Amino acid sequence: MKRWLSSDDFIELYFKIKQRGAQYLLSKLNPSALKRTQSTFGLSSFQHANWWIIPAIRRRWNVLVTGDPDQIYEEYFVERYLSGRRALKVLSLGCGIGSHERTLASYSDIFSQIDAYDVAPNLIEQANQLAREADLSNIQFHCADVNQMDWRSEAYDLIFFHSSLHHFLNLEDLLGRKIKNALKADGYLLLNDYWGPNRLQWSQAQLQEINSLLPTFPPKWATRFKSKQLKRRVSGPGWWRMRLSDPSEAAEAEKIQGLLRQHFETLEEKNIGGNVLMPLFKDIAHHFVEETPEKLALLERCFAVEDELLKKEESLLFFGVYQKK
Repeated sequence: MKRWLSSDDFIELYFKIKQRGAQYLLSKLNPSALKRTQSTFGLSSFQHANWWIIPAIRRRWNVLVTGDPDQIYEEYFVERYLSGRRALKVLSLGCGIGSHERTLASYSDIFSQIDAYDVAPNLIEQANQLAREADLSNIQFHCADVNQMDWRSEAYDLIFFHSSLHHFLNLEDLLGRKIKNALKADGYLLLNDYWGPNRLQWSQAQLQEINSLLPTFPPKWATRFKSKQLKRRVSGPGWWRMRLSDPSEAAEAEKIQGLLRQHFETLEEKNIGGNVLMPLFKDIAHHFVEETPEKLALLERCFAVEDELLKKEESLLFFGVYQKK
């Protein structure tokens, strides 16, 4: 059931303006959907409190994917699938500032060329600068609208999305034609992404668990980023706010699983959750970057609640490795 408008929409607007200034609101009044999307991801210097900055959550992801809290999925993928392979070409779409792409580029004996794309020009500028500073000559970042692009047949050994596929429109054409055509017969499609409800329409079961946990947080760990306001309840984003704020956000996410099954052979898939943790820690994650025994105990309790919910609901986030059929 769609939530057309919610209390979170007004709270989100207030805090975005408070955190980013009036230019945030003005950027969302642009009639161009592409420009509104660019404005969402275009503030490379903006400090945030998104849930993925929490070290314990990152370790949890590593365990769920690699079995080792200290092994990231890029290392796991290279070790498991690319042993003995050399001079591989990589395509990455929706790269942002390119942190994951730089990780892949560090395997210079394996990857000879990495082409990474994003629509936000200042993120691409920063990505290229960081690559130069790291002396990575095998990677190049490009600012382009992927919807307007095609690649030659079997051009790449690896095509990669990190939390970006769910931002694309026309997924049938992108996955079923463009990606499938550009991937070599023995190449891999690597995904770490979201395939939950379109426009982040959280279920009632999710919201119930989140809103049961929030009142148990000490106030000092529940104040929203750059404010003194407590986060005590989540109602979920409304459909219209999602369309206005970022037209790309989870626009066709519900199609991803079916399209992967239709066009690709699954070599490996692992669920990494997010059902409770993603909405729960939004805007309060900064409290949990510095770890203490008390914070870790609270996080473990939240992990247990998510694990129980995942027995009844499909994971919102997944890691997957595929080859084309």
